[in-house]
Amino acid sequence: MSKRISRQKTTEPHSVSVTQNDGFDALFQVFCNQLVLRKETQLGEAIAFAWFHDKTVGGPVSFLEIMAFFVRAKLARPNRNRLRTAISMSRDIHKAVPGKDLFDVDRKTAIRLEKQYGAVLAAKPAEHPSLVDIRTTPYLGAEEIAQAQRMGDLYMLWYCLENSIRQCIEKTLADRLGPKWWDIASNAEMRTKMQQRQDKERKQSWIAPRGSSPLFYVDYTDLLALIHKYKVDFEAVIPQEEFAELRFRELEQIRNTLAHSGFLPSEDDFDRVSLAFRDWCRLSSGMKKGSQAKIGTGKASTSNS
Repeated sequence: MSKRISRQKTTEPHSVSVTQNDGFDALFQVFCNQLVLRKETQLGEAIAFAWFHDKTVGGPVSFLEIMAFFVRAKLARPNRNRLRTAISMSRDIHKAVPGKDLFDVDRKTAIRLEKQYGAVLAAKPAEHPSLVDIRTTPYLGAEEIAQAQRMGDLYMLWYCLENSIRQCIEKTLADRLGPKWWDIASNAEMRTKMQQRQDKERKQSWIAPRGSSPLFYVDYTDLLALIHKYKVDFEAVIPQEEFAELRFRELEQIRNTLAHSGFLPSEDDFDRVSLAFRDWCRLSSGMKKGSQAKIGTGKASTSNS
């Protein structure tokens, strides 16, 4: 049975707040990540948002709410008129009430979407009990505690992004070069860096090692060098090599802030990490011809240097 989550509407006539519920936010984030991987058209995304709305909030969704979902998901915002026209011509979504700007998903389409995304709603977020009550931290006020919790969310996203990239690189090189991929692909500088950092870890044996892969002991510049060196092999999984270079350099400062327990006051910095994560999901799952956004028929641990 799908769970219903209450929402709060804004009083502004031309703006819709989908919800302010924390449980909804977490669920919506997971749903959007799955949506990105499937490379839906913007009409397909709109229909999926309508289905998600019905499953979580309940009932038909307005056109303004559909548009608000695009904003909240940080997806490319569709042209309102073209999307409205596409919805009116689609067999997958229809007016819920004649004469009203409310929409329901077609029954067969809802069954298809249930198969594709139902697991997102069925899964309960894992509950991780706090090791300690951080609210009792000496010398820190409520604002600093709130910042710590916010940065914790960002670190979780960053952890998934960085480790996914490292594992992608290792798998690609291992498939190409075999079990001794590191000895073949790395240069003397990379091997020296890895050795020095492993030696430092052994001297601090009470701290867990970064990871089992050599890639946990090198820097972003080294990862970029490996991608560039084996460009042909990486084209299948990272079709746009410039993505890796631009994103890595853009986000390097944010990573340093995370590594040194700093706080990012700008929401733009959080958005950059979220956007980088979604871009990575798009690219690493393989680019399709003409996969750029358009309206159509809808059918391990982060290392510190």
